[in-house]
Amino acid sequence: MELNKQAMGELSNASYMRLTMAPGEHVLGVSPSFISKTYELKLTLADKQTQYVEFELPPFILGNVFSLGSSITPRTAEQGVAEMQGLKGVK
Repeated sequence: MELNKQAMGELSNASYMRLTMAPGEHVLGVSPSFISKTYELKLTLADKQTQYVEFELPPFILGNVFSLGSSITPRTAEQGVAEMQGLKGVK
């Protein structure tokens, strides 16, 4: 997981990470493996805004080592809170 091209930590399956950012434009990036591309999402945040996003990684069909078909998608607050239930937080 990276924010504005700086490493922020690693996520495992069924986990989440909370990042605190200043208002303005940011780029969130996820690299599922060392040989896959970095999937990016541009965000513009207002002061004290909470934004939820989800990284979707398709199943490993035929050894999808390049993580083809992955995406980062914005979620509403209701979706984000509901989807985080039962997930493990990463510091």
